[in-house]
Amino acid sequence: IMFVTARIEDPELRAESLLDAMRRMGQPDQETLLPTVGRIGGLEARRLIEAVIAAPEPLHGLGLRSLCNWPNASIAPRLLQLAESDPHADHQIAALRAVIRIAPLKDDRTNLERLNLLQQAMELCTRDSERTLVLDRAKAIRILETLHFVAPYMDEAAFSEQACRTVIELGHDRTLRTPNKSAFDVALEKVKATAEDPVLIERAQRYIEDKTWVQPLEE
Repeated sequence: IMFVTARIEDPELRAESLLDAMRRMGQPDQETLLPTVGRIGGLEARRLIEAVIAAPEPLHGLGLRSLCNWPNASIAPRLLQLAESDPHADHQIAALRAVIRIAPLKDDRTNLERLNLLQQAMELCTRDSERTLVLDRAKAIRILETLHFVAPYMDEAAFSEQACRTVIELGHDRTLRTPNKSAFDVALEKVKATAEDPVLIERAQRYIEDKTWVQPLEE
């Protein structure tokens, strides 16, 4: 289904044929397909899913989980709202994790806008697992501001290793690292001092020396 719908140029029309088919199905089959509708996205898909979210449980939860499958960041404001105000804690976490997933996706937003959304998600985090996920997803936003956002977490034991890993992934991009060498050198020295993974330490030193690094082939 996803392969076929992705070939439709207008994203607002991609769910149309599936929605037409669902109208002829019984409720159990409609519910089974609802998460797929969320993955496809589009205005009509959003209307259907919002109607399900407005229903009592268990439909409410099904609708929310389907919305969490959304293929792009256009749904971010709604997910942030649900992450803050849904009456069920597990639904709040699901919505928050969806925001963290979509925040770095490439679209017509600027890198700063992507980072800002990720930072909003971080402010809503109440568990270390989601905070760690934010730091991991940040590596896809390759701007100096991301380094400034991530680097302080190297000083926090719960997040140090993931923060080091993200700093290394940012530093791997020479087009980002070279014009910002002084800032990266400070962060990379911190990686050397705090990382537990010897590969991260090796990579940090190579990047400080402006050398490349290639992942060794597994034997």
